[in-house]
Amino acid sequence: LAGTAPIDAKLKVSQILGEWQRAWQDNDLETYISKYAEDADITRVTVKSGKEEAVRLTKAELREKMVTLSEKYSKIEVDISNVQINGDNAVADVSFYQKFIGTPASESQPAYSDYGTKKLIFMVDPADGLWKIYSESWKLYQDVPDYPKL
Repeated sequence: LAGTAPIDAKLKVSQILGEWQRAWQDNDLETYISKYAEDADITRVTVKSGKEEAVRLTKAELREKMVTLSEKYSKIEVDISNVQINGDNAVADVSFYQKFIGTPASESQPAYSDYGTKKLIFMVDPADGLWKIYSESWKLYQDVPDYPKL
């Protein structure tokens, strides 16, 4: 793990990041949503014809969007790499590369994929002492070749 956060914060945040990733891929909506603070500032981006359309969401709106996404794609892959965790024992600024691939049930090939930089701000929630996502943003990476996996 790279970054300036203390090792215990890096380990805890990376554990939660892994749970968030697995929940998204497994369509485990309750676990996925539980990783967000009640007043999280969430910016989701849809890419249409190469253009980004950013939308700010509340946690409730994110839940609705994730239900729609899971209905649209029977298989979701979220690959994360180059994780950087900076911060202290209460706040962590996390950035990483994220590749999203969605495949509908009726198809064997992915219908949609994108690759970009995700930024999450984690903070320890004073209500329960757990690390939660308080802010999320994403930026499309342009012209990224899709190299074969080794």
